Amino acid sequence: MWSEYSLEVVDAVARNGSFSAAAQELHRVPSAVSYTVRQLEEWLAVPLFERRHRDVELTPAGVWFLQEGRSVIKKMQITASIVSKLRTAGADSCRSQWMIL
Repeated sequence: MWSEYSLEVVDAVARNGSFSAAAQELHRVPSAVSYTVRQLEEWLAVPLFERRHRDVELTPAGVWFLQEGRSVIKKMQITASIVSKLRTAGADSCRSQWMIL
């Protein structure tokens, strides 16, 4: 299954062009980054990266996954922010602002 962390890993690998550079950026060991990507690829049943001797490049599926994943994460962050604001505003405020009649 994928998570915000796995998307962060895929994004770092794509931007850096290698697992080792992504690992350095994320303060992880390369094997942890590689493992995360491999688990995600197995779950999705599609390769996200074309692996070469020294670098990697997103496959078409990887490009789509990263674009859509970023959109999902952004929506999750917006949702969490709104829910947090509603929680601090109180339940009555929540009902009056968001209840559809």
